[in-house]
Amino acid sequence: MPLPEGITCELIAINRMVDPETLATLHDVPVDDLAALGARNCYSPKAPGLLRTTMTDREKDSAIRTTVSSKHWTVAGHLTFTFAYSCSIAALKQITRRRTGVVFSVKSGRYVRGRHWKSFVIPPTIQANPDALALYIEHLEAGARLADRLERDYGVPAEDARYLSAEGKLTHVVMTVNGEALIDWATKRECYGAQWEVRALMVEWLRAARKVAPKVFYRVGAPCVMTGICTEMRSRYDVCPRKKAFPHQDDLARQWRQARRTAVDPAALLDAP
Repeated sequence: MPLPEGITCELIAINRMVDPETLATLHDVPVDDLAALGARNCYSPKAPGLLRTTMTDREKDSAIRTTVSSKHWTVAGHLTFTFAYSCSIAALKQITRRRTGVVFSVKSGRYVRGRHWKSFVIPPTIQANPDALALYIEHLEAGARLADRLERDYGVPAEDARYLSAEGKLTHVVMTVNGEALIDWATKRECYGAQWEVRALMVEWLRAARKVAPKVFYRVGAPCVMTGICTEMRSRYDVCPRKKAFPHQDDLARQWRQARRTAVDPAALLDAP
């Protein structure tokens, strides 16, 4: 899904293995190998230094797939990704609810000036409705003009005038997240039930992570993507475009109970030792 107008996202840094002696970055070593080393180290008598140089590609693939598919995501925590992106204040409030394994540096609304309405995110539902769009822009322009007037005519500090900014105001973020946190985060925010802007960014984060660490992130996403079963609320499942591809957990549980009642005589359970 393309990012809405005004929102940007770039992967600007990743961590890689280095030569233990020279500390030179090993650009020819796949990023995935960090996670593979961590996974293989848990089950091998070899020291990590020896494993690093002797693991075969097959062993690396097996180690990663086994641990990630088993939801042992800690090995992905050896990987880190730094993203530079823009989003609305409304989306940022949801994004920054997650703090474990994530570091944020956000553009200061206290020291950075500029409240022109064009620096706001316009939701697609508003963009598609001309009348709603006109009202939305009118409100943003009025707020920006009033904030400027408070500063210019009344001496109100910029850090106080910013209280007039709407949640749709665009801000810029530099974020570093480790692989384990990103995988766990994706199980909540890659789902179609997530807020549209946050999901759009999550899709971009995962797309970038797959490019540099495809073995770890080859099947990372919402619970339905990772397990084949939807675990979201029923109301969200009923309107999800993926509902035809994945069953809901409640439906599976009901079918299991029905099959169990059909296959087993309840009276026989009372006589069981």
